[in-house]
Amino acid sequence: MPANDNCAPSITPDDRTLFLHGRGEYRHECVKTSQYQSELRDIASRKTRHECVASLALDDSNAKDRSRVTVSIEDMVTGVFPRNLSTQYREWLKRWHLSDAVVKCKAVIVTSTVSGRADYRVKLDIDVPFRMTVE
Repeated sequence: MPANDNCAPSITPDDRTLFLHGRGEYRHECVKTSQYQSELRDIASRKTRHECVASLALDDSNAKDRSRVTVSIEDMVTGVFPRNLSTQYREWLKRWHLSDAVVKCKAVIVTSTVSGRADYRVKLDIDVPFRMTVE
């Protein structure tokens, strides 16, 4: 049963992975995917829809955006959380004492054609409030 956002017990991160759950709606679209089109093309193999698992990482090294959360698929950065989701996610991790945890979620790479070229976008299946299980 996924834990929800209603209470904040102390969870000690270890070598297990946390998995954020959604409802199959993929409502959150990553931003800055235009910078990662070649990586997305390699992963998606020119499919119209490629379902996969994404790893989420806090990016504290970015001086322009201290709340940045990067999204990686197959060990390649493929996008960034939208700003409003990044802030909520970081606050949730801090409240649950999980800032160092390995976190993953379901993702889908969606391909569309723009001006005759393939355009790849990444959508994440994450519910807010966040729900998780430990794998």
